[in-house]
Amino acid sequence: MHLAKPSWLAHLDDKNQRTSIFSIHVHPDGTRIATGGLDNKIKLWSTLPITDGSKALDPNVPNLLCTLGLHNGSVLCVRWSNKDGRYLASGSDDQLLLIWEWDKSTEGWAGGSVFGSGEQNIENWKVIRRLTGHQSDVVDLAWSRDNTYLASCGLDNLVFIWDGRTFEKLHKLDMHQGFVKGVTWDPVGEFLATESDDKTVKVWRTSDWKIQAEISEPYASSPTTTFYRRLSWSPDGSHVATANGAQGPVPVAAIFNRGEWKPDVSLVGHDSAIEVVSFNPVIFMIPESDDADPESPESASVGSVCAVGSQDHSISVWVTRNARPLFVCQKPFDHSVLDLAWSPDGTHLYACSYDGTVVVLQFLNNEFGTRLSMDEHDKILAKYGFVPKDPIILENTTQLSMEGALAIANKNSSSGRIAALMSDNQELPSSPPIVISDTVDKKGNFGSPSSAPSQTITLTKDGKKRIQPQFIRGLTSSPGAPLRPPMLMQTDNISSPTMNGNISSAAVFSQLQQRPLILDQTSGLDAPSRSLPAGGIPTLLIGNKRKESFASEIASQSNKRQSFGKSRADSVIETEGHVLRSGLVPPSVTMSQVRLASHKVKDYLAKERLDGTTLKLECFNNSAKGPSQIVCTRGKVMVWVDFVPSSIILLTGHSQYSAVACEDGSLFIYSSAGRRLLPVIMLESAASFLEICREYLLCITQTGLISIWDLRNLKATVGSVSTAPILQAATLSSEDFHTAASIISACVRPNGVPLLVTNLNEAWSYHLDMKTWVRVYDPRYSTQDPSNSETSEVVDGSILASLESMARQRGGNIGSLAYLRYPGGKDTQGKAHVIGHLENQLVSAEMVNSPTEYKRLLFTYAQQLADEGAEFRLHEICMMLLGPINGQDSINNNQTLSNWDPFIMVTLANGMSKRQLLKEILPVLSANRTLQRHVTEYGDALKKILKID
Repeated sequence: MHLAKPSWLAHLDDKNQRTSIFSIHVHPDGTRIATGGLDNKIKLWSTLPITDGSKALDPNVPNLLCTLGLHNGSVLCVRWSNKDGRYLASGSDDQLLLIWEWDKSTEGWAGGSVFGSGEQNIENWKVIRRLTGHQSDVVDLAWSRDNTYLASCGLDNLVFIWDGRTFEKLHKLDMHQGFVKGVTWDPVGEFLATESDDKTVKVWRTSDWKIQAEISEPYASSPTTTFYRRLSWSPDGSHVATANGAQGPVPVAAIFNRGEWKPDVSLVGHDSAIEVVSFNPVIFMIPESDDADPESPESASVGSVCAVGSQDHSISVWVTRNARPLFVCQKPFDHSVLDLAWSPDGTHLYACSYDGTVVVLQFLNNEFGTRLSMDEHDKILAKYGFVPKDPIILENTTQLSMEGALAIANKNSSSGRIAALMSDNQELPSSPPIVISDTVDKKGNFGSPSSAPSQTITLTKDGKKRIQPQFIRGLTSSPGAPLRPPMLMQTDNISSPTMNGNISSAAVFSQLQQRPLILDQTSGLDAPSRSLPAGGIPTLLIGNKRKESFASEIASQSNKRQSFGKSRADSVIETEGHVLRSGLVPPSVTMSQVRLASHKVKDYLAKERLDGTTLKLECFNNSAKGPSQIVCTRGKVMVWVDFVPSSIILLTGHSQYSAVACEDGSLFIYSSAGRRLLPVIMLESAASFLEICREYLLCITQTGLISIWDLRNLKATVGSVSTAPILQAATLSSEDFHTAASIISACVRPNGVPLLVTNLNEAWSYHLDMKTWVRVYDPRYSTQDPSNSETSEVVDGSILASLESMARQRGGNIGSLAYLRYPGGKDTQGKAHVIGHLENQLVSAEMVNSPTEYKRLLFTYAQQLADEGAEFRLHEICMMLLGPINGQDSINNNQTLSNWDPFIMVTLANGMSKRQLLKEILPVLSANRTLQRHVTEYGDALKKILKID
């Protein structure tokens, strides 16, 4: 072992004095290190002058590569992402996480001086994401082994999990009762471990982010004076080494095993509290004795190497199976060791200290033993369920749990020899996946991947080469035949695939908005899809007046429908791709007052999943008589296949359910594995629209009947209800055909009610208890100026605001009655319209399950009641929110409902407490002193109820 302490590696303050270095980390390629210090800066250093002494004085070899100075506080942690080290994450006491990336496009600018100093930047790193959420210092970071997640912890007692690709905030873990000062990932990816000043280590499951285990035994007497509690997971996944443990007055680094989660080893020897532990990323074949041959499996066993840094200014290096340290570096610093980092090859250990210096311990190649290859490393991790690269992917945590239990059961009987670990019975069983061929010939047959076409190169007059661009047909964007598995019946001349794209389970009206809505899980909306054609589903209505001869009327209607179907309707619904024929029109359609457009039969339909995965649903219709095929694939791997007897015209699905509708009115529903949930459902006519929204299946037939089924509980929430009222059928007086309003969007809200939007910008919902359509949005009352609207702010879950924003973009009949929303001086009628409009908005927000808007509208409504002194309305709204009082049903003879529910919008996780809402609006109502007596009465009653509760 050799020790180096480069004097030039430092963070300097304004007086050119060393400042503390809190964190250090090595890039995965080993060529650079990052340090974070008290000077609010991150510095990137080349490792070449450190590892090769001859390069230290070479002027052509730079020491400092870059200085990053965008933090407004001390940089407490820096961590490179794994594998390629594309990203550098930094945490600071300014409560921010910054994600940095090397900006290689600006290398011409490289070499400029750092603002305010004489330092030169060789590399240029820029911030690509600024992550907020922590309320105090961010003290530790960790990337998962495959960079799927980034974990951060801080002095706000919180742990945040971020998406390692998009850097969106995924989860908040808030079970610690003290400062969280260390975080580490299980190399298998099954667990995350955190250590806190509450003197516990918690192990979290990554499947549901619940606590798997909590260890407190070795930390009960540990001090809380350490800067960090940086723990580390062993590279073989079997142990977790923790910092700041104690056995009485003796500081220890406690190591607990996987599965049992009990401390079985303690590293004893340091005189002061331990700040940081770090496992060498390499697994070694360690000789059993000094005289043993490390190359022989019989004389060596698999082991891990762990480094420990302490407040006693010392570093020790241990092999986990030995009771004594392998190396001890006594007091290379003048202050506490704060961070440790190993080089990727396991030969260099970098340490930083509060005194502002860095020490590098360099080990010989075979000083620990023989390094195992990555394939051998992955086989060892496979004991705990790790799946490298392409083998069978585990799809649930039950399998991981069983394999972990098996590993624990075999622990005592295992020989520990490398030969046993590498034997066949240690490998995960594998079976070749069903792979779909890469290419399709002209007849739809599958063959080997075709080679890239050659390019044409020409020479210009000045001698320059010109390469003619050559179109290369891809797999997913090809205009040729669709990627498909072999069918029982082949069809020639397959035309280009087109996405059937059904309207999204959610999003209201997304096709017509020019800017996307901001939607998240709180809105209950899924990502938009493309089921409905531009302009919506064409609709035909027949007037209410009837001829004397009903039979002749039916014949006339039938003839007119056929003529319409051949011209206007078909042209509107036609999509890209090869059309086999027009869809069948059953007699029920010719006799219906409402007639929605029918879908033509195409040879190919496809739907990409909406859950962010590669899951895809496809159907293949035959030009001749014969069954149609449904294929569900994940990438090139077939998930399930089914055949249905009729041609498919619509399909939809997500990660849990799928459904297809056929031209004969049949409907098939599948689980995620392709299991049929019900026998075939027969509709009175074929479907014009089909969509799955969460656990609900929404279907609108050609006769304008809408049905919604709860697939989880297998029951109907809306059963064959006519859409004629929302299409304004009652306004038509003649018997002629009329082009009616079109449905441009349809979805199901989390409470199971439908939400339909027409091209008139009106939004309709169906009241499940009242069994009637209600208009939840009327564009005539919207204002052209968004700033004058109660629901103008389009935020997460703002359904009404999104509807209003869409209406403004589309124009039309918007704002014709907007003047009724503004009282004209002492105009009582104007004030009544204002309150009436707010009440309509309030119940509409409740109807569509929009809690954010409901709460905002409730405050606006309370303010309006206070401004107008509306005493009777005040009593009603307060009693509705207050509920019964000590067995009494009223205050001042204001009756409450006998079936009063203390929560509103109970379909949410916990609903919103009505009494909490009342508590929040009472101060708004108190703004009018003429109402203070009533406000006081309800305030006192609420205090009594809350005290009793």
